[in-house]
Amino acid sequence: MPSLNWSEMSHLQLGRCAEYLAMAEFLSYRYEIYPSEVDDHGVDFLVKSPEGVLYEVQVKSTRGSYVYIPKSKMPRLDAQRLVCYLRFADRFPPELYVIPAYAWKAPNAVLVSRDYGKGRRSKPEWGINYAKKNLDLLRPYRSENIFSKIKERDKMANCVFCKIAAGEIPSTKVYEDETVLAFRDLDPQAPTHVLLIPKEHIASAAEITPENSAVVAHIFEIAAKVAEELGLGNGFRIVNNCGADGMQSVPHLHFHLLGGKKMGWPPFPEDE
Repeated sequence: MPSLNWSEMSHLQLGRCAEYLAMAEFLSYRYEIYPSEVDDHGVDFLVKSPEGVLYEVQVKSTRGSYVYIPKSKMPRLDAQRLVCYLRFADRFPPELYVIPAYAWKAPNAVLVSRDYGKGRRSKPEWGINYAKKNLDLLRPYRSENIFSKIKERDKMANCVFCKIAAGEIPSTKVYEDETVLAFRDLDPQAPTHVLLIPKEHIASAAEITPENSAVVAHIFEIAAKVAEELGLGNGFRIVNNCGADGMQSVPHLHFHLLGGKKMGWPPFPEDE
């Protein structure tokens, strides 16, 4: 059991302890740790998530209620910079929070932005203002909450359909609106073969919920519209593969619109 007398530590000792605890937290979530090669931008170490996404980590610790980061040390408020914030109070384990830099794009009572005017000695800073009355604003950044969100975002970063929806990978578009994209399959299994995907990342049909099911109904509306525009008046087939046994090849919900010929049934041979 470690000593919890944090007030007996020097500022340097507390900082080192915070950095080690931060590393241990990332390791517990199966992140790989790398030393930082940039020591003048506030980056203490680098981590790579289990999904293969690299992040810069800056560790901030305090025994008080306020800690800050010079804006010059964190000029970009993007998803690849994480601030690991630890607050120490005697007799208690440290509170640990992982805050993505982009959270400061919407300052509040906890995550503050301070731009001091000309003639002031203090330079612009991003701050963390700890107060018990504001703990609800910090709770989403507790490790047990934030790491699951980062994991979902990392999956999206590596998802080929998310990249197509974002325009990072070119596609032959057939239809697009705010929530749905339809494009030609690169390996068509019928004279007409179109893929319809939600732009929101939903891993598979198994993850359809009351909160996201509306987009599925919309996809079927668009499928009918696309089929008509592509001249599939004699009929068409809509196929969804779910999971490994369903032969789902991309972990992003998608529907195959197939037509242009008479389909057979069953769609796969009988087991011998």
